[in-house]
Amino acid sequence: MKINLEKKGDVSVAHITGKLDTNTASFYENEIFPLIDVQPEKNAAVQVSTALKLVLELQGMDYVSSAGLRVLIITAKKIKSKNGSLILSGMQKQIKNIFDISGLSTIFQIVPSLEEALSKI
Repeated sequence: MKINLEKKGDVSVAHITGKLDTNTASFYENEIFPLIDVQPEKNAAVQVSTALKLVLELQGMDYVSSAGLRVLIITAKKIKSKNGSLILSGMQKQIKNIFDISGLSTIFQIVPSLEEALSKI
């Protein structure tokens, strides 16, 4: 698995390629969870209220196991607890089928392209 992170304005985009499974779930957690768990500086002169915005761009992800689905669900819960937004984009057909069959398509906001995700978030 490989994760490339980039910022698009106030949106964090994680481009995920490869397999998200038992062997790579901890790598995902180490890369993605710190983005969510960042605390604003207490001594900042001006506090800016910006909700966390995260897009997981999954065009290059070719496999997801139940362990992978678990870390994605945890990601969604963490972001929701901070009143943030999460969008999944660019899923390959076989990955989208897994989300549909498992009922997760109703939990996650899923769009076909990164451009659409950035316009909706």
